[in-house]
Amino acid sequence: MSDKQVPSNITHSVFLCHKPQGATSNRVLQRIKRAYGLKKAGHTGALDPLATGVLPLCFGEATKFSQFGLDSVKCYRVTAKLGIETNTGDSDGEVIATHDKPGAFSEEDLISLIQSFIGVQKQTPSPFSALKYQGKPLYEYARKGIEVPIPTRDICISQINIENIDFQNAEMTLWVQASKGTYIRSLIQDIGEKSGWGAHVTMLHRTHAGLFHESACHKVDIDDREAIQQIQPLPVSVLALELPWFLVTGDAARGLDNGHPVPLDSVVDLNPLKEKLVAHFEKQGLIFNRNTSHPMMDDFYANILHANLDHDTQGQVALFVARGHAKDLSDCVNELEYEVLEQELSLRGLAVLENSFYKAKRLVSVGVDVF
Repeated sequence: MSDKQVPSNITHSVFLCHKPQGATSNRVLQRIKRAYGLKKAGHTGALDPLATGVLPLCFGEATKFSQFGLDSVKCYRVTAKLGIETNTGDSDGEVIATHDKPGAFSEEDLISLIQSFIGVQKQTPSPFSALKYQGKPLYEYARKGIEVPIPTRDICISQINIENIDFQNAEMTLWVQASKGTYIRSLIQDIGEKSGWGAHVTMLHRTHAGLFHESACHKVDIDDREAIQQIQPLPVSVLALELPWFLVTGDAARGLDNGHPVPLDSVVDLNPLKEKLVAHFEKQGLIFNRNTSHPMMDDFYANILHANLDHDTQGQVALFVARGHAKDLSDCVNELEYEVLEQELSLRGLAVLENSFYKAKRLVSVGVDVF
């Protein structure tokens, strides 16, 4: 598939990938990008080579919305082996220590310890993580035995479900709901350290990433170009399903092209259309993970993480326009003429409300399909 043959609904789209074990997130991204013949692509949060599961890939103009995925709450199922420590914190690393179970340490003690990690806390990422120091991933320094400063970070773990504890064989499986920036390997290492038993990850699977659940992801052979090309990615608008949607009308739509603020009286509520889009995909079996807020996590994002985000995604809305400003779609919205809207509507970008105007924060450079 050459560049000229790539339709716009693939050039600017979202591919929900079920990452296979053993591959880096970047390798998966590059193989799928090349299968479609695309140039611009990114993902919404890397997974370790050992890990599997939800890896949303953004193509073209979708990369301008990828921060919502990077900042989103993510959920993981992790299996850990107690009594053995590795240098990487997972089974891909070298064993650096083994421990017998501390004599007085019981299964009830382990359960209590695991549950103590629920809440807002400081966490130090693994030196074998992909975090950057002076432009290079930390793991490059770690592999050379070079120590570099690794700052702690604020994280929130709002849920830990203990799915299995095999105390006799020193194994456990947990399901964890965590904020942006949480390292599950570090969580397991911290549990191992505090228990005095040591631990490392043997299996890690991401079940959710923001809106997206593993059931919606495509399991593909990343080297099978033809199989990948048979998959129709999702429209960019799915990245904005948690935002309010508005249609910009009249001269305000043209002014938006030049970065002018949009008056409140120049927008029409598009949220009924958003619900139509959700229903459209649910009929195809794609269920979005919506309305699953947790009070602890909501408070963390609002009061702690919000102040430190590189890209402020709080309080934003999605703005749409008529393609080429050729039609006034207000009546179509009021009459819920979805067939017309599907053909004529285009996602234009993101904005925030300031002094009775919507001020553009991020605009797409081309018309992007809504459906």
